[in-house]
Amino acid sequence: LLLFLSADLGESAVEASALVEAVVTHEADCAIAVPPAENPAVGRSLAENMARSGIRRATGWEPQGPLAEQRCLTREALNAVMPFASGYGLEPAMAIDLLVGGFTVVEVPCAFTHLGSDHTIGELNRNARYADAWWAIQHRRLRGVRLAASAPGTLAAANAPKVLPPSTDTAKSPALLSLTGPGSGLVMTKSSTAAPA
Repeated sequence: LLLFLSADLGESAVEASALVEAVVTHEADCAIAVPPAENPAVGRSLAENMARSGIRRATGWEPQGPLAEQRCLTREALNAVMPFASGYGLEPAMAIDLLVGGFTVVEVPCAFTHLGSDHTIGELNRNARYADAWWAIQHRRLRGVRLAASAPGTLAAANAPKVLPPSTDTAKSPALLSLTGPGSGLVMTKSSTAAPA
């Protein structure tokens, strides 16, 4: 497994145990951290909205955190997304490449707290965030990297992701909302964090 974390998380880095658990238990090939609270202001910058839209057009999946940095993934998943897209384009490019490649992705709520400069780097480089993410998405669009059943805009009803019922075994798997993408692996969004390992 490989774990990608910012260097300024301090003690909150322990939250990454939920990411590791999601991959170790084979819930997904890649687990991505998203804020636990349903805050409308979170994840709604111009760059994030553009990245979210680009991922949706390419894969049919609309992530909560399209530019989220903290993530855990298997070696096989890592090899599938190499070489990395540059700059802030890494995250949306990784999401597209993984899903198109048939790998599975899960978003896991994690209460990370940034203590240092890493928290403001993206905010101070909003133009770079937008440009890098836009280029990474357009590069894949020009190369035809998308799920075979996907098309720009809204997917046809027959090919739209299907919502599966949450798991009833909360002891082993806290409330999962599962989405099966057309022709892809499984995409899941956890509604609560797993207990730290």
